[in-house]
Amino acid sequence: MVAATDFFAAGILENPENVEVRRNFPLLADREQIIQLCNMEALEQLRHAGIADNPDALVGYAFDGIAVEGLSLEAEGGAFRAAGQWRRIAYRCEVAADMGSVVGFQYALGDTVPESQWEEHFLNSDDDWLN
Repeated sequence: MVAATDFFAAGILENPENVEVRRNFPLLADREQIIQLCNMEALEQLRHAGIADNPDALVGYAFDGIAVEGLSLEAEGGAFRAAGQWRRIAYRCEVAADMGSVVGFQYALGDTVPESQWEEHFLNSDDDWLN
């Protein structure tokens, strides 16, 4: 696993453009705050490492469940979308006690997910269905 030395989720929450996210974030249950912070961190780690060209979606439970214990999250069977393709990822994340930042993050990349498996694993080609 690649261990991160810089962390980015707090910066996303502090960004003035994300004021509504920051305002609503404390309304989420603790477990959901941990999941959201870690998912933000995962996407930003991929961006900053240059691994994926603008990754825009992540499903932490695509191939296996997410385990949250205390302030830690483990997602062994995740997948992220970049440039219209999905790729497997496993990641471990630790959140600060104030739930405002990530203090530890590791990830390992896996194979590209064949399109024939997308529907079975809750992966979609785009977000048009949200509109």
